[in-house]
Amino acid sequence: LLGRGSQHAQWEGNVRFRKIVKERRREYNSRRCKIKIKNAIAQEILDAVLNGRGSSLAITDSTGTTKLETAPPGRFLEQADADVAKKAGFSTDQCNWQVAGTKRTLDKIKMTL
Repeated sequence: LLGRGSQHAQWEGNVRFRKIVKERRREYNSRRCKIKIKNAIAQEILDAVLNGRGSSLAITDSTGTTKLETAPPGRFLEQADADVAKKAGFSTDQCNWQVAGTKRTLDKIKMTL
């Protein structure tokens, strides 16, 4: 979820996203890292989230056995503009989310790095 505050930061998908970012941060911030490489790193992180790579979920079944499973594909969501929500038939007091555009998402990934 794109947003500020602990509510967004504690969201499971955001925790996994920060873990992926942490693994690439040193390379991204290296003095030798050119803008072309930085853009490629951001794109790789986006692809990892969209394809569910880079993280696992611990699943415990009814017998108490825990196993690791690949995380499901993710998305980058942002709150919809109130006017857009109204046009779509939602009331403005409802929390409405929409998939963020690729450019905005890549910009947010770069800011996080």
